[in-house]
Amino acid sequence: MSEKGDKWTIHRRSPSADLPSVIVVGAGMAGAVCARILHDSGFRVTVLEARNRPGGRIWTDRQAGLPCDLGATWIHGVKNNPLTRWCDSRGFHYVVWPKRDPLFYERGGVVGSFHGLFMKLARELFPSGVLALGTKLRIQCRHFIGLDGDVPLADWFVTLRGRKPLPEILQRFLYWCEGIIEAIEGGTLARISLAEWNPMEYHQKSAVLLEGMDVFIRDALTGIDVHYNQTVKTIGYGNNGVSVVTASDRWNADVVVVTVPLGVLKAGSIVFDPPLPNWKVRAIERIGYADDCVLNKVVLRFPRRFWMKNGDRMGWLPDREEHRGRFSFWIDHDPARDAPVLGGYASSFWAARADRELSDDEIVRAACESLKEMFGPFDFVPDVAVISRWLTDPYSRGSYSYCDYRSSKEDRVLLARPLLDRVYFAGEACHTRDYGTVHGALESGESAAMMIHKRFCGCEVSFSGIPWRD
Repeated sequence: MSEKGDKWTIHRRSPSADLPSVIVVGAGMAGAVCARILHDSGFRVTVLEARNRPGGRIWTDRQAGLPCDLGATWIHGVKNNPLTRWCDSRGFHYVVWPKRDPLFYERGGVVGSFHGLFMKLARELFPSGVLALGTKLRIQCRHFIGLDGDVPLADWFVTLRGRKPLPEILQRFLYWCEGIIEAIEGGTLARISLAEWNPMEYHQKSAVLLEGMDVFIRDALTGIDVHYNQTVKTIGYGNNGVSVVTASDRWNADVVVVTVPLGVLKAGSIVFDPPLPNWKVRAIERIGYADDCVLNKVVLRFPRRFWMKNGDRMGWLPDREEHRGRFSFWIDHDPARDAPVLGGYASSFWAARADRELSDDEIVRAACESLKEMFGPFDFVPDVAVISRWLTDPYSRGSYSYCDYRSSKEDRVLLARPLLDRVYFAGEACHTRDYGTVHGALESGESAAMMIHKRFCGCEVSFSGIPWRD
């Protein structure tokens, strides 16, 4: 990393031989933040990243002529979010969403809005009362199911459909709701916890970073020793330190911080010596991740715009259940400048099958088919098409963690618990509240750095000059 334009040097301590050496495995948000704090506190830090780029599941692509995020995209909750503080401190630019109610299109016309269809569904199913939005919705879900214990969210939708036959458009709207919930939660309805499901997340004001999410990572890693194309195979640890073996090298240090996605730990891609204790293995197994469901994205740049400019978020109502999640949600990447760039979201079991079985061209054709259903036929092809495949990506093996109805917050506490004060863990899956978010990953990386600092320095971290703390 170049030191040019380094805004961190004024607050940095020189590396100290008296402080432990630290290897951080993974250059995503958690790893970058952890490395930044320890590096600036005087620890000797080395970051090992399996990919040829930083960011992990933050992936900003610029082939379409503007920054488009195919991984983490949203700053969830603008108020009191460390990421918006980081933006304000560094002068990064973000736009608050949602601006307007998402509109659903078919054959070039608007067939409804999200809130309009939601209220129609509420009146159809609950004529004597209103189906609530927000926190009351989860309470109503549990009441109508009639269960006190936790159940998968799929049970709620079974209950809804069992109340009465629905008009076709509302049946399709339910398919859309199922797909978008699986996209937002990162898991399948058959496993998502009803008790932990938070409908308020869908209504909070979020933001999109205009420069692309990777500016956070590149900022945090400025001046830090990062080695790319280093796929970690084995981590050995004991009272005398750690040894990290990659496909090409061996690295020794006093401490290691493991920030790889939960899917990598579930797959056993990294061998620990000695093996992870049973309590940590069981926590890894119980926390929800992927399970034949994924959120993938496609960015398409067309020769010209053919869609309306009366909404920055657009939807297609799936015509049958097997099309649930087949690019049923789209965002207009740059309506202000008329850039002909759309971002499509694929989720649910459809996205998982496409990730595993379809070629890039077949996925792009499926995305264009959804757009034709929305806006009518068009005969031109995208100039640029970029897709993500997070499920079959060996360094992610899924999108992000969710709360499985058979797991608990204690599992995430156990996942984050260090081993012998030598092996520490961080990442969005370690956060007990804001898992599945970028700021959750940030706070987890910060927490790991604070534990290491407290253990080896005997005092708290100084956050002077840290942009997400300013």
